[in-house]
Amino acid sequence: MCLEKKINDHIKAAMIAKNMATLNALRTIKADLLMEKKGEHQPHPEEIPRKVEEKLLEKLAKQKKESAKMYKEQGRKDLEKEVLLQLEIIEGYLI
Repeated sequence: MCLEKKINDHIKAAMIAKNMATLNALRTIKADLLMEKKGEHQPHPEEIPRKVEEKLLEKLAKQKKESAKMYKEQGRKDLEKEVLLQLEIIEGYLI
């Protein structure tokens, strides 16, 4: 099953469970997948190659790590916790 299909299924499950933290992380992944699919550089009309999906997830994970570090330095435990949860979800798709 492709990543986009998995994400859509997990979004539905998160909506039913009313799990907003998971839902926000999944929507972030989906938005980046859609931007990659519609991108000008290498449009992927049907399915995005697995290597491209992995790079995209790695980029998102790196952004979340940097955000968590910044929030920790600023003493924003609430935002740090939210970002770390999103990072955990994103890393779950990298495995």
